Amino acid sequence: MKKDVRDVIEYIIICTVAFAIVGLMVLAYLTTPAKAWDIDKMNAQIEETNVIVGGVCSGTIISKEQRLVLTAYHCVDDLFQEVTEKIVDPKTNEIKEVTKQKIVPLSITTHKLRN
Repeated sequence: MKKDVRDVIEYIIICTVAFAIVGLMVLAYLTTPAKAWDIDKMNAQIEETNVIVGGVCSGTIISKEQRLVLTAYHCVDDLFQEVTEKIVDPKTNEIKEVTKQKIVPLSITTHKLRN
């Protein structure tokens, strides 16, 4: 019975120390002042990454290499069309109809602001 009590006390001490460490970390995070943003650098970053999607919506470049742009769903929801194609099954030589999604091309443009 004494061992069980010791185990419980040890567990309580470990939990108390862990909570104290987490509390100190949160306190240190909350009391550290945030760095001021350089407004010119921030505006340059915005100008480099903001784009016009489809001529009417805005978007943000996520990756130039992978050609990823973040935009609202309603800007691109009608760009997917279902197309039915007839293909020949290579195993059975039967003609089957397959439904695929075709992506309609979309323009992405930038508008650089001038002073």
